[in-house]
Amino acid sequence: MLLRIPRRRPSGRDPEHAGLFRQPRLGLASPLCVREPEGDAMVEEWRSSTGAARTPSMRSSPHFLCFQEMYSPAGPQSSNGVGSFILHTDPFYFRAAEEPLVASTLTMELGPTSHEPPRPQSQKGSDLSPAEVFAYDERDFVLSGVEWQENRGNRGPPGHTMSRFDRVLQSGWKDRQNRGLFRYYLKELHTRILPGMVGFVAQLNIQRGSERRRPQEIQSIQQRFDPQQFNFSKIQPEEILFGMSRGQTSSRPCLAGAQIPPGSAFVLVVINVSPLEFGHILLIPDPTLSLPQILTPQVVCFGLDAVLLSGHPGFRVGFNSLGAFASVNHLHLHGFYLNWELLVESAPCEPLLPEANFYLLQEVPVPCFVFYSEGQQLEELAQRVCQVTNYLVKKEIAHNLFITRGAKPEGPVHSRARPGIRIIVWARKSCFGTKEESAFNVALCELAGHLPIKTAQDFESLTEALAIHTLQKCILPDSLFSQLQCELVALLKE
Repeated sequence: MLLRIPRRRPSGRDPEHAGLFRQPRLGLASPLCVREPEGDAMVEEWRSSTGAARTPSMRSSPHFLCFQEMYSPAGPQSSNGVGSFILHTDPFYFRAAEEPLVASTLTMELGPTSHEPPRPQSQKGSDLSPAEVFAYDERDFVLSGVEWQENRGNRGPPGHTMSRFDRVLQSGWKDRQNRGLFRYYLKELHTRILPGMVGFVAQLNIQRGSERRRPQEIQSIQQRFDPQQFNFSKIQPEEILFGMSRGQTSSRPCLAGAQIPPGSAFVLVVINVSPLEFGHILLIPDPTLSLPQILTPQVVCFGLDAVLLSGHPGFRVGFNSLGAFASVNHLHLHGFYLNWELLVESAPCEPLLPEANFYLLQEVPVPCFVFYSEGQQLEELAQRVCQVTNYLVKKEIAHNLFITRGAKPEGPVHSRARPGIRIIVWARKSCFGTKEESAFNVALCELAGHLPIKTAQDFESLTEALAIHTLQKCILPDSLFSQLQCELVALLKE
């Protein structure tokens, strides 16, 4: 039995008040008193009065719910007769004693507590087929009119019209956040543009640094998939937004209950439960294939499609190889919205093999290779990208990939127009084990100029010089990079 208690509050996303009220006629043995504390002071007052332990989620959530005297018809919700205290973000749910708690709920009895909110464990053999299918073809690509404007809102440039893909993704993502399926509730992040030539976008995201799942131990870029480790066959079905299937199209936003035709390629579009930005998703090929974190042409093609399906210039897709801060050895791409321009989108490139649309980008802190396309021959482009990444895997060279709307490689310099997409590949030094930089790790976002910062002190003190110094620790020696450049050009000529 799931009971929902309606809540009255001022308009806006978050409550602007704290209240104490009674909810009558819910079939409870005793009325339910609910208190909604605001901020750390209220948390401390409540914690002191109850003796309950404090958790990271309590530190990081300015608004949450404190249930007091929770009773069901069967009596107090506790096996030892002590009433449970439950914290829950909006929307406002609780379950009766015989049912498990929802994903975002913290149960706090007057005794030991776990370090993080318990999440329901996926059952072996869970059905991870998508409940909805986003069917599309090339006619759905947004191939013109994508550009940055001077004044931007939090979710996109003013007057920006979302594509069908944007509407489906964003509505599903917001729904999962409101249902409490994330490890934390992501609000608008504090953002600084670091003074300097690069224009680093630094964002304070303390919760991702403290509450995300611990990365797996990686020892090799070619490490085999291990079914005993966490992998995406263990996620909750509710975390799946939809499946992407190319080759079909529909005027409907998404096909509920539709089936992907047998033998058709697809990826699952899944929420990242530890989001670094708004709309943070994972693109995952069929999890039952048990593919390690090595790029395939098919998954690259879906990544290219996703960027072209979005009408937002700030929707990005990326990949971290093993040894380049991939945290899970199960094939996946990241996708997210970042409403800020990045230097890598528009900095001019030097042609290496124009017939293959292959370039060198050096006017950034860490030099990289770039492919460019305006939406044509994407399958061939994905094959070329994987020629490069497979060569890096063979040579045990860690790498990161970033797909973004971009200006033409030859200019004009720093244009705001984004007529095509840039596929950027960084070949870099490997980093194995669980080493952590103090301010940020050097993965796909950071190399692109987006710096999620884990502590307020580092966020306030970070400078462009310090950021460049941290990034350049991963640069390959000049001689090795030059040799690699020649080898890749020769490889793509074959």
